[in-house]
Amino acid sequence: MHSQIERYAGPLKPSARELAPIRRYLLLSIGCALLVGCWYLWYATVFKPRRALEQLLAGDHGIQIESIVLTGPGERIVIDDPADAKYFTAAFRSAKRGPPKLGLSFAAQVHLTSGGSAKCYIYLPNEEGFITVSQPVTGIVDDPLTYYRVDLPEPVPEPLAKLLRDDP
Repeated sequence: MHSQIERYAGPLKPSARELAPIRRYLLLSIGCALLVGCWYLWYATVFKPRRALEQLLAGDHGIQIESIVLTGPGERIVIDDPADAKYFTAAFRSAKRGPPKLGLSFAAQVHLTSGGSAKCYIYLPNEEGFITVSQPVTGIVDDPLTYYRVDLPEPVPEPLAKLLRDDP
């Protein structure tokens, strides 16, 4: 019995060849987890809010605007008053697709109550009573813009009314 104890050299160590499949499996698992995580991040922060804005512009009553941040020539305007958000929600719901009437442009970040925010452009044409919204804005070169005419019922909220008055 004593001789068997002396021969014991400690725990068996697997060879590098035996560990290779385990390492490959771990690397593949980590790679898949990163890929799924990146896809979900894109889906939750880009695709889902963009799709929600498209649905709002198509008249969906389940989507509402929480706030809008406009960035234009030398200006940054935050429209976050609940009454103004309700006005813009109703106006965006009544949007009609059509040829663009462009003017002074503002990059807009539209924050939705469903979560997330979508980018679009808002144009202030020289004609009164409406604005033009172009969507989507993704940064992809060949991504076509869709233009919507958004009629502005009276009274127009003060932040937008001020922009319309100041437009040269």
